[in-house]
Amino acid sequence: MVKGYICVIVCDTPIEPFCQEYGDFGDQGIELLKNGGILTNDVDEIEFKKYNVIENQELPDLEILKNEILNNKNDNSDSKCLGIYITGSRSDSYKFKEFDWINKLIEFTKILIHDEIYNSIPIVAVCFGHQIVSIALGLNTKPNELGWELGLTNIEINKDSKKFNQFLSSLKDSKFNNNHPTFTIMECHQDIAIDENSIISSSTSESNVENIGSTEICKFQGFFKPKNLKNTGSGLLSFQGHPEFTTKYGQNLANQRHENQKISDEFYENVCDRNSKLENDGNELGKLFVNFILN
Repeated sequence: MVKGYICVIVCDTPIEPFCQEYGDFGDQGIELLKNGGILTNDVDEIEFKKYNVIENQELPDLEILKNEILNNKNDNSDSKCLGIYITGSRSDSYKFKEFDWINKLIEFTKILIHDEIYNSIPIVAVCFGHQIVSIALGLNTKPNELGWELGLTNIEINKDSKKFNQFLSSLKDSKFNNNHPTFTIMECHQDIAIDENSIISSSTSESNVENIGSTEICKFQGFFKPKNLKNTGSGLLSFQGHPEFTTKYGQNLANQRHENQKISDEFYENVCDRNSKLENDGNELGKLFVNFILN
């Protein structure tokens, strides 16, 4: 029996006029996990706890998480934190020195990633959340000189990411467990992670972290680090894109940016074309999050 809760860290205010239909980014993340099967068994045994970090600087209490881990080492029946979900945001991750809430979130994430006591609590993250994970790992983020990445986009899975591919191969009832070379995700970002110090490929302890895929304009489309490793903290599974965004929602965001003249007519037409032709793998990626958290 799985018994516990998921911490959902909300990094943005609701986006008008879409919040009435879709809720905030935290609500969309919860829906992603539900669609991924988080409540398939023991429906009443998993709770979602939302923390509004952008407005209230709310975050899970690390001491409580630590005590739960210590109390549950010999007894899996007590309620405990099963995982941390970090949402996207319209804020710029590289401006963390200007915003206390972003800096506080980065420091929180650093502790989880590096302190071995937390290695049983996985982190899953999307877009801005992926960039927060990047900074916590020691990478930098910046605006992409090549501009927006927007709309449904094919991501080529990195063949050299052995641990991530082993994770995919271990899954049942997933389109990705047969060496599927790509996944399609809704993108909506201008900022990217950059690895100026070769942290991801270096021989440091962070070599456990793999880049799961790339596009022509964004090298780091996600990170993977297994759970329960010795001498390191939380496992990681992140996406630069938005698996929680439906095609309709992503198209609405593209329409809004086009109306506000943030993207060109030509680029907008390209986004619309991809959104109409490609299949959104969001729910399949949600299954990856669920499998990573629960198994």
